[in-house]
Amino acid sequence: MASQPPKSRFWTSEEDIKLVESLLDLYHDGKFYADNNFKSGYLRALETTLKTKLPGCGIKAKPHIESRIKTLKMQFRTIHEMLTGPNCSGFGWDPEKKIVTTEKAVWDAYVLCPKTSNNSSKRRRRNEDSEKLGELKELTTLIVAQMKDSSNVMSPAMGREINEKQVGLSVELKKTSGLTTVE
Repeated sequence: MASQPPKSRFWTSEEDIKLVESLLDLYHDGKFYADNNFKSGYLRALETTLKTKLPGCGIKAKPHIESRIKTLKMQFRTIHEMLTGPNCSGFGWDPEKKIVTTEKAVWDAYVLCPKTSNNSSKRRRRNEDSEKLGELKELTTLIVAQMKDSSNVMSPAMGREINEKQVGLSVELKKTSGLTTVE
């Protein structure tokens, strides 16, 4: 029985870029795209493509790619609304950094401005989730860096300790008499 892939995963920037590139390839190829929508089977095609572009990534069509596409669509709609929606003046786009820009007061008003109470709470929750995700990514980066540093320090020390124990074991074994090489 095959094990199920984890339902959630963190996507790296590189993985997002490769996913979008692969979606564009499918779109331009036309095999999986018609009537302004992707055809059945496109998720499996993306999975296969990502296995090639990102060997060993373990990204599966369901739930990983399907979930990530939903998230990217939601983020796109939010950004599109900020840049083109009514009552959203004050937002801009930085083409170099590829981020939405605005002053803090405009952002605060946007987050608190209820179009509908449901949309406002969703937007506030997305903002909180985005901040938490950013903090989690920063923390993960710091932990990985610390682990690399620790590994670089510990590896030589552990190698010396193992070598010393092997030499000590060899000395002790030479003291014993009556043992064959196999013993």
